[in-house]
Amino acid sequence: MKETAAAIVVVFVLILTAAPDRPAAGETGDFNAAVADAYGHYRQAVFFLRTKNPGVAALEISMMADKWNALADRHAGSPPDAYDADAEFQGTMRAVAEQLAKAASAAEAMEAETAAEAMKPVRTMIAGLRRRSGIVTFSDCVDAINASMDRLWPYRHNPPDFENPVAVDALRQELGISLYLYKKCYAEAPQAYRDDEEFQRLFENGIDSFTRIWEPVRDKNAVGVINFLRELRSLDKMIFLRFG
Repeated sequence: MKETAAAIVVVFVLILTAAPDRPAAGETGDFNAAVADAYGHYRQAVFFLRTKNPGVAALEISMMADKWNALADRHAGSPPDAYDADAEFQGTMRAVAEQLAKAASAAEAMEAETAAEAMKPVRTMIAGLRRRSGIVTFSDCVDAINASMDRLWPYRHNPPDFENPVAVDALRQELGISLYLYKKCYAEAPQAYRDDEEFQRLFENGIDSFTRIWEPVRDKNAVGVINFLRELRSLDKMIFLRFG
């Protein structure tokens, strides 16, 4: 329970202090936009590696690496203005480039699992780059949604003992956090996303599922909870792929 409580605190610190996509002008805005552009290739590569298509993933990793390396070269002398107090900026830029090089080599060798392992830390590195400088984007909001779903997913294979109020309460807390995050991210997404029909469908279906999952929890229906979690996991992956 202590670990669960700690996770809840961390998430609420994020969601209560974050303001996704705060306007960033000039050099910082250009840098954030370039990172987001490169990160689109990251999401595609992760998808193709997950579906055992390392050859296609290699192309996406290569395109991300080209864009990332160009960005690193551009700021080799000094970070963008909002990042200039981050002593780890240059090190992170290099570390991401190194991970992409490892992932590209593995994907080209058709080693999907090795490539996926090399890609895994990149997401955290890029998020940390922003976090250390107090910058929050919609991608960070999606990260919070995905992390929340990761905490819920073990219930897919191990539903709580519905006769144990403490176990059920732990599930209810995680569901409440996830629903809150879905609503928050949906409301605070960039206008271009809010106008997108696929975005609307994914988030509205997610919010609807999180609202309706309370019924099988109340009825102590483990199969019902599992079915909702399967649906939510699919939505979670699609939100990351398309809009993370």
